[in-house]
Amino acid sequence: MTSNYERGLYKEYELLLPENEKVNSEYQLLRKEFQLLQMKIKSKEKLEAELKEKLSENEARLKESLRLKALLNIDGTNSGTPTSKTPLSKKKVIPNSREKSGKHIGGQPGHQKKKLETFTEEEITDTQIHKPSICPYCDGNLEETQEYIDKDELDYEVVVRKKRHRFSVCKCTNCGRKSHQNIPLKLKEDNQYGEHVQALALSLMNSGNVSVK
Repeated sequence: MTSNYERGLYKEYELLLPENEKVNSEYQLLRKEFQLLQMKIKSKEKLEAELKEKLSENEARLKESLRLKALLNIDGTNSGTPTSKTPLSKKKVIPNSREKSGKHIGGQPGHQKKKLETFTEEEITDTQIHKPSICPYCDGNLEETQEYIDKDELDYEVVVRKKRHRFSVCKCTNCGRKSHQNIPLKLKEDNQYGEHVQALALSLMNSGNVSVK
């Protein structure tokens, strides 16, 4: 037979049971929230580490970009770089203290052209005969006409050579037409500087940074 004490305990247990279930349910909710917070914290720490790494990479890229940009911006105005070393993509800066005259660049109207004069016979040191082998019009045989087209060339080696290129004008025995060997472009003037002089001038400008004058 159940005593009054036991019946009192049972009733108290029945009263506490719903509250216990409520507390247990709240505990489960709090545990889930705690787990979610832990996951968020770990995710945040991971994101912060990734962000820090990205910022470090961006800073390194920025420094490299600034370094390359500084190299590209180097010219004769901010360094000892000669104007001849200016990249093709940049405008060449040539220091010039002269005041602008308003005239166009290059030769002025009415200015007399400067060119080499034809050699005198006494000045000539070498003569090279250029003669075609066959008629360029009909492939016929050629004979000398004693007519010549003279083109002079001034060149310098160890000694001064004043060479005359003599292009023989020939007459075709078949068709009667006159012709001469093609005159190369390097001999287009009556007198011009030879290959050695041109090579020396180019070497002085590129290697010695000597002005054209």
